[in-house]
Amino acid sequence: MVERIRAFDWAATPLGPIETWPAELKSAAGLVLESGFPAALVWGPSLVTIYNDAFRPILGAKPEALGRSFADVWSEIWHEIGPLVENAFAGQATFIEDYPLVINRRGEPEQTYFTFSYSPVRAADGTILGMIDTVMETTDKMQVARRQIEEALRESEERYRTLFNSMDEAYAVVEVIRDDAGQWSDFLFLEVNPAFMVHTGMPYPVGRTAAQILKTPNPRWAEIYGRVAETGQSIRIEETEWTLGRVFDLNIFRLGGPESQRVAVLFTNITQRKQAEEALRDSERHAQLLLAELQHRVRNTLGVIRSIARRTAATSETAEDYAMHLEGRIDAFARVQAAVTRDPEAGLDLEMLVADELRAVAAHEGDQVKSISGPEIRLRAKSAETLALAIHELGTNAVKYGALSSERGRIQVKWAVGRRGDDPQLVFEWIETGVSLSNDTPRRRGFGTELIEKVLSYELGGEAVLDFTPDGLCCTMRFPMDDQVFVLGEDRRSYNP
Repeated sequence: MVERIRAFDWAATPLGPIETWPAELKSAAGLVLESGFPAALVWGPSLVTIYNDAFRPILGAKPEALGRSFADVWSEIWHEIGPLVENAFAGQATFIEDYPLVINRRGEPEQTYFTFSYSPVRAADGTILGMIDTVMETTDKMQVARRQIEEALRESEERYRTLFNSMDEAYAVVEVIRDDAGQWSDFLFLEVNPAFMVHTGMPYPVGRTAAQILKTPNPRWAEIYGRVAETGQSIRIEETEWTLGRVFDLNIFRLGGPESQRVAVLFTNITQRKQAEEALRDSERHAQLLLAELQHRVRNTLGVIRSIARRTAATSETAEDYAMHLEGRIDAFARVQAAVTRDPEAGLDLEMLVADELRAVAAHEGDQVKSISGPEIRLRAKSAETLALAIHELGTNAVKYGALSSERGRIQVKWAVGRRGDDPQLVFEWIETGVSLSNDTPRRRGFGTELIEKVLSYELGGEAVLDFTPDGLCCTMRFPMDDQVFVLGEDRRSYNP
């Protein structure tokens, strides 16, 4: 570039021959030419341009700028940079980052970005003779940034759309329509989320008015939306009646500035809440009923405990024997109470009841307990209490005299649904093997025997048989499959084994 400047006909420019240039011009030109940064020197009232090699790519295919007026070189953007040049010649430096300019350097306008500095060049007496334009094009960086911003906006829009579509609350944007008299007469649906159709039962309404969708639209809504659009004040309406007796809690607010007629509606179904409030109005009566039920259950529980205590005392030979048996039986009763309390209506699973009682005597399936098997059966609370006590007695007897008193002993528990005539019944079997017993039935009839043979029959309408064999014991119980004993779902009203 130095050789081009030396060979250039400067006599044809306001600067005159290069030999006549003042020291300040030569010094400033040398500073620009030696800079590795894109730079141009703009000199004198005519704004004569001198630039370095690094500045050339910024010019692109523009006509040669050397010796021309800076205003002519950048005529297409002079309305933007001209005032900044004037400031520099007035002594005010300028520094601007990523300044957007639409320039023409390749035969057509293009969007570009530049970071540049306009610095005054002064004479020894402070007079401003020119300016130096130090510039760097940042178009590529800004285009990348713009793409990143656009991508971020797209992602933000996707997140908004995902949130919008997944909201449980219904959301709609409507535009208020006025009639010829300027009154709010209808509204046009602009946007809705899926929950809107679920809550309102409307077909997809976007692009249609309420009058087009509803045969008898409520003009009150057009009035409410219009008032919100006009005043800009949000409205919250609770307990608003909607179709099909549903109740909604609505928040309505304007979108946009004062002239906007767009309104957003956000609402949620509060029908269940209102129903709950109705139920709470009867809370005192319900509380009294619950208290009465609790008292009834407590009396029943105390009655069972008293019965267990009396029968245990009648069949115990020593105080220690009495205490041990009473504690075990009360624990068995308590386990059922705890399980039933979790969900009284669901009843108690028979398999869980058997497993709990066996665990209570340290017997686990897979060890001395060969198996616990049978179809899913759920017992009502009263029947679960009685059967749990029976299984507890069987387990306790097995520990003292039966399968759990011997390493060779094994227990198998199984049940199945059979029939007696046309009526289904549950057949429950407790089988102990690997025990040496005599063929004689025990002479003494204790609490467990009485419970199994008599109480089960009385309480559950069933029957039980204790069969002692040389190898062990088989206890078979049969119960009618009815709603008094079992929790029978719709799919278990009748059994067909």
